[in-house]
Amino acid sequence: MGAIHVPVTLRVLNGGGTFAADFLVDTGATDCLAPAAELRKIHMQPVGKMTYELADGTAHEYPFGLARVESVDVAGNPSIKLDLQEQLPSELVSQFDLIIDAGTLFWCFDLASVLKNCLMMLKDRGAMIHVCALTGHFGRGYYNIHPKMFRDFYAQNGLEMLATEIRVHKQPSLVAKAQKKLWGWSGRSTGGYVPIGGHALFLKNADFVSMEFTSEATSEAPMLPNDALFLCAAKRERRSAFTRPIP
Repeated sequence: MGAIHVPVTLRVLNGGGTFAADFLVDTGATDCLAPAAELRKIHMQPVGKMTYELADGTAHEYPFGLARVESVDVAGNPSIKLDLQEQLPSELVSQFDLIIDAGTLFWCFDLASVLKNCLMMLKDRGAMIHVCALTGHFGRGYYNIHPKMFRDFYAQNGLEMLATEIRVHKQPSLVAKAQKKLWGWSGRSTGGYVPIGGHALFLKNADFVSMEFTSEATSEAPMLPNDALFLCAAKRERRSAFTRPIP
């Protein structure tokens, strides 16, 4: 799996300057690190410290500060309360370097309006990351979304696909548990995100712990695992009028 970088601008809360750089995208991480010297230049002050365990097992303590990060939801207590299916407020146009959809899109009835608003909020050279239902999730969403929808949508709206990955969740059946053990004994990992490639749109095979996609049309897989997830990341290469994709 290759390294993915997206342009990000950090803004100090309550005034101050900005720091712009290409940040590494790690779908398994909840924090980002930035050079302390650069953050001091924009007058970002540390407000606490956190301890991180590095790959070699050693623990290191790093100070952290606060930059602008917004959350959007139609309910609860987000920093921006907004129905993404409705017209976007003008003050949110071209405001964000990175938009993360961590399970929102497949809960929205009007997918086209949500995607249109996301593109309107995104800056030039900004990036978007989606995590959505691929199979299953019955009662926990309105749609399962295929990789081809994202591929066609982004290609026709001026964005470059950076990554496409799938994840098959734990399956509770005895057969699924047995297959997972067999994979473990053979050194094959399960349960994590697996890259499939931007042109792998056809499902070739699937079982309890994996799904295999190919770029060539193939016969239908004999089964589908429940509650599989699809992750994609895309970066804006050019700004264009919103286009509903045509296959």
